[in-house]
Amino acid sequence: FVARNQILGFLFFLAYLASSDCSTQQSARQAAGAEDGPRKADAETSHRETSTSQEENALPQRAMQLTAKNFASNVGDGNVWMIEFYAPWCRHCKEFIQSYNNIAANFHSSPKEGIRVGKVDCEQEKALKTRFGIRSLPTFFIVDGWSVYEFENTRSEVNLMNFARGGYKKQDPLPLYSSPMGPMGLFQGGMINLGAMAVEFFNSMQDSYGLSPVLAGILLSFVAVVVGMFSVIVLAILTSPKVKND
Repeated sequence: FVARNQILGFLFFLAYLASSDCSTQQSARQAAGAEDGPRKADAETSHRETSTSQEENALPQRAMQLTAKNFASNVGDGNVWMIEFYAPWCRHCKEFIQSYNNIAANFHSSPKEGIRVGKVDCEQEKALKTRFGIRSLPTFFIVDGWSVYEFENTRSEVNLMNFARGGYKKQDPLPLYSSPMGPMGLFQGGMINLGAMAVEFFNSMQDSYGLSPVLAGILLSFVAVVVGMFSVIVLAILTSPKVKND
């Protein structure tokens, strides 16, 4: 009972802090807007133009490291993605590192081409390895929206670049039921992200608010129960049969 009261009190305290902080920030923004006026609009326009230019030039001249936490946000950015699945101990992977970085530098230096190059460490990212059904290393895929294509040609810079530039369209994508971007793949990715969020929430409760692991665990369990109950209610409403009035 005491622990429950502590949790509820803590939640109300967080809500109060969030509302107070939002109100303060909103008032400050309104005051700043009234003072700056047209200058602010000109500055924002200039900032957007500068940001766009910087984004185009900020792409690393090497393959970008993809993880379970940043996979969806990166691969879902609207570009075509070439992804290598590798392992640090794999001899063929190590021999191809420089060539793959050359491919990345070539595509990333021409951002308007709309091709991004990433890589996944199968030793660290077991969930992504399972999601893509990796059986040999290195393995290369092209992800174009919801479609996934596996590279099956001889591994070389030229072949991979031609594959990414449209060669993949000459073959059929992976079947939707087994595709990493299909319903089951997306569900698995959602579960991965949910687990990562839970771990991050648990750690932040300890680091930011000084809660003990036990209390942080209780709070995390409480949130999980609330979310679970809400999901069950929504699912029941959506699946309940409609009553027909004669």
